[in-house]
Amino acid sequence: MNYFDIFSIAYIVIAALGLFMGIHLGFLRSLKGLGISIISLLAAYFLCKPFGETLMASQLGTSISTSFESFVISLSSEASQQLNATTITSLLPTIYSELKIPEFLQEAFTGFVTSYLPSGDDLVEVALPIAQAAAEITCILIAFLIIVLAVYILYWIILLCIKVFHKATKTKPSAVSRLLGGIIKLAEACILIYGISVVLLLCSSMQNDFGNWVTETLALNDDTKTSIAKYILTQDWLFGWLFKYLGK
Repeated sequence: MNYFDIFSIAYIVIAALGLFMGIHLGFLRSLKGLGISIISLLAAYFLCKPFGETLMASQLGTSISTSFESFVISLSSEASQQLNATTITSLLPTIYSELKIPEFLQEAFTGFVTSYLPSGDDLVEVALPIAQAAAEITCILIAFLIIVLAVYILYWIILLCIKVFHKATKTKPSAVSRLLGGIIKLAEACILIYGISVVLLLCSSMQNDFGNWVTETLALNDDTKTSIAKYILTQDWLFGWLFKYLGK
């Protein structure tokens, strides 16, 4: 059964606005916008991991890790035990199931968890490396967003300075220019929709009020319902490459 949830409606609105803006701006002005989008995404792609590790080492990372640790303990019966690395590794599939972490995210997530496991037969609380792994992923995603926003802000500052010192003559775009502009802005809208979908996917795997709301709104546990947003979120190939890149 097909239905429209709030996220599907938002996706349609974003795509429609992108198409409208592209038709209005024309090819060249839309191309500038696409160029800065690509630059910001590339910058974030290559810099988010080192910047995220810096955030992880800060007080922000510690606070996020502490919150995740409490969260994991509240959901997993195994999480409060003191165990060695080998035993913790063997328990990860069970804990992932309790935390409802999607299967295609587990390999990448395990890479992060492994880096925080104790050496040899040293013991550690099971929840701690899992929480630290989740905190590092969160910090990397925060870093990604900060870098994208920073590049966009820098772009708009430069653009404003150019407009102040140079008044460009305005010409109306041709029909072909408007068509190409619409395609470019629609592509930008799809990139934005993808980013929102990544956030929704991560939220839906968390057993908190917002995560449960996302799951219920998208009917992720109801195979009889289908929507645009739900279809996008259930396509593992769309997100698997991203989390493999983020993985250790």
